[in-house]
Amino acid sequence: TAKTLKPVKAIDSKKKKKEDKKPKKKSTKEEKAVLTRENKSKITFGVDSKLAALDVDNDFVYGQGGTNFSLKSKSTTFIPKVFLNYGEHTVLASYLGMKADGSSTLGSDLTFGGTTFSAGDSISSSYKTDWFTTGYRYNYKNMNLGVDIHDYANKFNINGSEVTRDFLFPTLAIDMKKNFKKKYNVLYGASFGLNSEMTYYDYYLGFGIKDLILPTSNLSIGYKSQNFDINDNTYDGKTSYNSGYFNFKKEF
Repeated sequence: TAKTLKPVKAIDSKKKKKEDKKPKKKSTKEEKAVLTRENKSKITFGVDSKLAALDVDNDFVYGQGGTNFSLKSKSTTFIPKVFLNYGEHTVLASYLGMKADGSSTLGSDLTFGGTTFSAGDSISSSYKTDWFTTGYRYNYKNMNLGVDIHDYANKFNINGSEVTRDFLFPTLAIDMKKNFKKKYNVLYGASFGLNSEMTYYDYYLGFGIKDLILPTSNLSIGYKSQNFDINDNTYDGKTSYNSGYFNFKKEF
């Protein structure tokens, strides 16, 4: 029995060449890799500032034979901070500036800066803080490791008797971020530093939400504690800056 053979369609060589020239579509993984490389090469600028309800406690002795003295205050303070990102690298700068004053009647004798005030005297006291911080961070996954340099000055005045304590000191810092449910995050971290006259440490914990108002932004609330333990020849004491805060971060 004779079999009928179906004709085989010839492949057009010109059409095949055109198909070969068409670029292959990149896979999703390849596209993500390209985007990641592009993002890492970008320089971005941002703000990361706080509105803090500061509770400040200065508890110290000044001068030989001085009397233990305490200056406390509560205030709402804006703490600006800016940063510059390039890939995994970040440089930052922030400033904390505040002042407080008050008056009271002494319940006992007070010696401050070589001046003695008697029990029953009315005194006016004030202090002013100027605190500049610059730093560097290296990003690894959800962790930022780095170093900060602090230029800190605290000026006290009691009835015209003025004392300024200033320190320049480095700290090692770590900042952590844990994301969950895509939009929410927990932020926490700490730093520690010292020099020959003082020891410093801080820690914080915050809860945030991404892109609530603007894209590439994060709104958070939290608590931060910053603490000095000072021990030199003329000034011994502790100073703490504790605050509940509202934080806004935005990259441009």
